Formats: sequence, structure tokens, C-alpha cells
Amino acid sequence: MHDRISLSCLNFPTFTLPETLNALAELGVKRTTVPGTLLANHGWVRALQLIDDSDISAAALIAPFPKSLGDRGTWTDMRQEFCTTIDAAAELKATAVYSVTGPLIEQRDTSVAAFVDFIEPIVDYAQHKGIHMSLEPTLPSFAWVSFATSIAEAQDLMNATNLRMCLDLFHAWQDPRLDSFLSEDNDRISLVQVGDGIFRDGSQVKANLGDGIIPLTSLISKVENAGYKGVYDIEVTPSKDYYPEGLIPAARRAVERLDRLLSSLPT
Repeated sequence: MHDRISLSCLNFPTFTLPETLNALAELGVKRTTVPGTLLANHGWVRALQLIDDSDISAAALIAPFPKSLGDRGTWTDMRQEFCTTIDAAAELKATAVYSVTGPLIEQRDTSVAAFVDFIEPIVDYAQHKGIHMSLEPTLPSFAWVSFATSIAEAQDLMNATNLRMCLDLFHAWQDPRLDSFLSEDNDRISLVQVGDGIFRDGSQVKANLGDGIIPLTSLISKVENAGYKGVYDIEVTPSKDYYPEGLIPAARRAVERLDRLLSSLPT
């Protein structure tokens, strides 16, 4: 298997941490991205020890998103959740933690100002710990978790806060700023995520790699040509109706397809 493949724990949304690690081991995957909530549910100390004892390393951790950005009374607890996730990433020797902005508060300017104020001390703390705190721009259909729904909007927040970018190709493949971002700011990418998509009921939803419409070979070639040297993290989160085969067989197909894709690229 290509050594730059990571398989997100998000591909197994119903699994406990031990079940997820067992699935990754069964698939022969050596890297993963881990939600902080999965670690918290298992108990932080026991979870970190379990991962440390496994043959699987963490490429990045996923912090919670600020659900109530407009309520400053929630900020202290939410910042602590981010910092706990950053501490865990440092202990696991991951290089990045990523999250999203949370939904709009009222107007965009108000939300941007609040998010910058909220995230700045978190970014500073991450830098102190040697971790790249990163932002993932999403599609507008994911506005319930993020108001940064384009690369341009994410770049504005990055410029204001020293955030880096988690570039999810599922969200960004049609973004008009993708090519210029890759040519100008590729050194600010902390992680590249890979997913495919189909259109259902008027919106793009996730599909397994190779089952959808996203031109992954050409996109990954662009990312490689821009100089990216990190891992490619698979996030397909298959639904039961689309993948009746089950989560592990669906993940196996995704891993095999990305392995073939990466192995076919010029070195």
C-alpha cells in the first residue's frame, strides 16, 4: 500500500475507537485522522495509550466546531476542547488539527470577526505545541457546520489568524480559486482529504472513490505538481443505502482505488 494513504476514522461513524483501530488494521492502513470526540468517548488517557500501542499513527486530529459562536459564554469551554485536542495531537506526534468555523451568527462580517477572535488564542497555542491548526472550507450545503464555504473565504480567515488549510477535494474540486491557491499558497496545506461525490436531490453528496463525478486523478496530479508532499486522507463516510456491502468493504474499495491512483502518478 502507498505510504501516503490515510483513512479517516470518520469512515466508521458507528464504531468505537477499538473497533475503528481493528478495522484499520484489517485494511492494512497505517495512518488515520481521528475526531477528538472519539478519543473523549473512550477516555483521553486510555484512548491515547490504545493508539500508541497500535501500529497506526495519527496524521491529524479533528477538533469540534464552535456550534454557538455567537454566545461568548461558551467560548472558554469550547477553546478548552480545542486545546485538549491539540494536546492529544502533540502526544500522538500528529502534525495538524483541523476544524470548521461553525454556522453564521447573523451577518457574515459579524461571524468573521467573532471567529477570528475565538480562534486566535487557539492558533497561538497550537503553534506553541508544534501543531498546525487548520481550517477546512466546505460546500454551501454544509452551512450548518461552517460559514467558510469557499477557498477565498478560508484564505481570508487564514490571513487573519495564521491558520493553515485542510483541503478536502470533495468540497473544493470546483472552487474557482483552487488553481491559484495551489500555485500561490500550497505551503499552507496541512492535509489533503480525498472523497468522491454524486448529485442527489440537487446537492452533492459523498460517494466512494471512483463511484462519483469528481476527477480525482487530475486533481491529485495538480496537488502533486504544486509541491504537496503530505498524506492523502480518505473521507467517504458511506451511507448504508449507498453501500449495502458494509463499512469495511466500502473502505477497502476506497483504499485500493487511491493506492492505484497514487501508484500511477509519476514519481
